[in-house]
Amino acid sequence: MYKLIKNLLLKLSAHRKSNHFAPRVIITGIGMPSYQLAKELQTQKIAQITAFIDHEPWTNLTVFLGVIVHYPSNLVALIKKHDVDVIVEMVDEISISELILEEVAKTGIRRLTVRTNQTLDEQLAMIKQSLHQL
Repeated sequence: MYKLIKNLLLKLSAHRKSNHFAPRVIITGIGMPSYQLAKELQTQKIAQITAFIDHEPWTNLTVFLGVIVHYPSNLVALIKKHDVDVIVEMVDEISISELILEEVAKTGIRRLTVRTNQTLDEQLAMIKQSLHQL
């Protein structure tokens, strides 16, 4: 059953990739601020979320808002695999090691830092502005 669900999600992901409707983003963290932001990004079709990043073992490879959660160590591979445009880093939700961030920097991807104490509207405005610069 697990393999069937995973294969369906991968097919859906491939379908979304072929119907690229918005810039592709990866969001770090899966707490309430990340959830609220991601839900709005999806609802308003501002961005296509290709992955969530979380370091907890019990969340790895689970589905969150229709997107698979991965370990930080998979970040560079995910950027390349999904041709990601921006990483939205939710400060105060998850810390990613400097070694991983150095590898991420080598990809040339844009990193956008969002603070959890900002309002949802402030977060969305910052992301919209950043994505329009692509």
